[in-house]
Amino acid sequence: YSVGFLLTMVCLALGKTNVNIFPILCAVIQIIGIWIYHGSISAIISVNIMTGIVFCLSVSIYYLRNRNR
Repeated sequence: YSVGFLLTMVCLALGKTNVNIFPILCAVIQIIGIWIYHGSISAIISVNIMTGIVFCLSVSIYYLRNRNR
């Protein structure tokens, strides 16, 4: 999460305000994932890890595609 939020802050500092959709979307995905897969603590940890990876990758791709604009 830290790398994803760091990249989000970099994008916001550069004026790329559309990046705000990724933390919101990943938070909703995380809530739904925990709601569905809350059978054990390992399932919750897996949901958190996968959501963090998706968040970091999505912000990274957004930054790389829009860095010259």
